[in-house]
Amino acid sequence: MKKWLLFLLAVCLCCAFAGCGEETEVAQPTETDRLAGVCLAGVETDELSQQLQQQLQLQGFQVRMEYAARDAVQQASQMEELLDAGVDCLIVQAVDSVALLAAEAVAKEKKIPIIACDTMLMDTDWVWGCVSYNYEALGTQMARQVVTAEKLDETEGSATIEFFMGMPEDWGALLLHKGAMSVLQAYLSSGKLVCISGRVSFEDTYVPDGSGQQAQDACYDRLSLHYGEKKLDICFAGSDQIAAGCRVALDEKGYTQDNWPALIGQGGENAQSVKDGYQLCTFQKDDFKMARQCATWAVAAANGENPPKGTTVFNHVKDVPVSYLPVTLITQG
Repeated sequence: MKKWLLFLLAVCLCCAFAGCGEETEVAQPTETDRLAGVCLAGVETDELSQQLQQQLQLQGFQVRMEYAARDAVQQASQMEELLDAGVDCLIVQAVDSVALLAAEAVAKEKKIPIIACDTMLMDTDWVWGCVSYNYEALGTQMARQVVTAEKLDETEGSATIEFFMGMPEDWGALLLHKGAMSVLQAYLSSGKLVCISGRVSFEDTYVPDGSGQQAQDACYDRLSLHYGEKKLDICFAGSDQIAAGCRVALDEKGYTQDNWPALIGQGGENAQSVKDGYQLCTFQKDDFKMARQCATWAVAAANGENPPKGTTVFNHVKDVPVSYLPVTLITQG
């Protein structure tokens, strides 16, 4: 009888503890009615897309993501769909900001704030702010890496250089070229740097769609036309994607690590190429910081607050508040 009572007591205790466990479960957060729309230039697998979704959700937003796959017309349509869905704010990484002007006019009519992500929205007065990188300063840093690597201030000879910049629709590509030329133009003028093809201006050096394949074709053609008996010393690429295409072309033209040019890019995608000695350096961007700042500004914009005072960039219509994020240099050393 005593054993039976002990058994019943044990069962009751177990049931009591189980009941306590159910009562102390953490309540699920209440779903918010606030909706953030995100239009990205690339594809769903981009690290930035995952970070943006997570950071916006942490700020209490439901999130609807759209991916343009580098198609400006498609992105404009996606923006209008999100605006029709009643988003409270819109984060846009533009493929081509000119193609988005009509959609931006709709956003203005509906009073839905837009935050530019990575690339500035040009020629519009309806952009709340821009979270980006200082591409002009980045171009300057890239150029200084070239000067140091080739010892242009220390040697008497000259070095050959070719430029392969990003596409003209990319606001950052234009600024990056401007920053690079602020350093390199003096060496070109003095003859310390020689561009045999004569392609130095942005209009003569951009890769139309910014892709690795078009960069490969452009680099291969230029090497074939101008560097038959001469060696290319410096290959200045406006992005790591372009640098990857140039690397293939250099390999096809017979360059080896014994005579490999100083190949430079930015973006952080080619860190392994830097480690393997095929790229002089790259500059790593921080998708987490980009997403976190965009989400923070999305809250302020959706609340009807004014952008914080500070750095601004003129987009041909207005001075747009900009939050610049840092980049990290990755070198062979």
